Amino acid sequence: MIRAREIRAYVACSGPKGVGTIRHYRLNAADGSLEFIHQSIEIRNPSFLVVHPDQRTLYCVNEMNDYGGQPAGAVSSFAIDPQTWQLTLLGQQSSMGEGPCFVGLDNTGRTAQVANFGGGSVAIYPVRSDGSLGPASDLRQHPTLGDKVPRAHSIRVDPTNRIAVTCDLGLDRVFFYRVDLEHGTLTPNHQPWLQLAPGAGPRHSEFHPNGKWLYVINELGNTMTAIACDAAQGTFTELQTLSTLPPDYTDTSYCGDVHVSPDGRFLYGTNRVHNSIVCFAIDQGDGTLTPVAWEPCRGDFPRNCALDPTGHYFFSLTHRSNNIVSFAIDKRSGVLTPTGFDMQVESPMCCKFMLA
Repeated sequence: MIRAREIRAYVACSGPKGVGTIRHYRLNAADGSLEFIHQSIEIRNPSFLVVHPDQRTLYCVNEMNDYGGQPAGAVSSFAIDPQTWQLTLLGQQSSMGEGPCFVGLDNTGRTAQVANFGGGSVAIYPVRSDGSLGPASDLRQHPTLGDKVPRAHSIRVDPTNRIAVTCDLGLDRVFFYRVDLEHGTLTPNHQPWLQLAPGAGPRHSEFHPNGKWLYVINELGNTMTAIACDAAQGTFTELQTLSTLPPDYTDTSYCGDVHVSPDGRFLYGTNRVHNSIVCFAIDQGDGTLTPVAWEPCRGDFPRNCALDPTGHYFFSLTHRSNNIVSFAIDKRSGVLTPTGFDMQVESPMCCKFMLA
């Protein structure tokens, strides 16, 4: 008899006086609930997380502005105990800019990338053999354009490991860098950026599993942009931009996070203030989007969201109401249905799943 693999989760939570926690949970695949296992570690200002492909290391940005006496935040690495899943701090490096808000990895796990919101820059780091990070091997500072100040909000490497995509909320641009894994460098692509609509505020992005389409959620414009990608040629073309809000909603809102379902059929985004999750169907021929439904998030200000690796459950992390809510995903329609699981957690910032 083959034993089904367990699904674990790490959740970063901010806390009082800048000291937060990373907590460990087990997913109950039968009902979509999370079982608290233990508080893995306390750390200053934990924010975005990423797990190494070998599942031996977890990385976290520390969202602060004063690391090592310099105007910068930090990026931390933690060893994951394969038996207990406890975390042990391996080390920290300067994020090379203020207010780091995103950490990612290339798909081989040889390098890590960090986006600094306050500093308006992105940095790349070598991953050492023990999983810890060496000092930044390259830094790219985004420019100030007139009265527009750079605000790098995320950086993500495409599935072929050729291109790093950076959303800059302040400049309404998506930047593209050629990635050199051997030397740990980021070189501006021959198409260095894609200019989005004024006031869009690109925040996060996610590639479709086929690598041909990229989806960018725009925080200030409350829109989702679909982009056609050819990483080999280094070309990126806007296909479509749609509102993430229902047609009859006219009040203020701000987009949060974005994820593609593992089967590549649906795209989900969070609307903060409107407090909803939008679902789009993805056309499997050309990557364009069609709105399917809006589901209340059952909380206030959904900053982050996550899908479990099997694509059965969606999780909304609501920053102001301090809760995590799970939804069952209809695999045919993409529609979300609340499971009834609603867990109180202080200021959940990010959730990352892994197969145990």
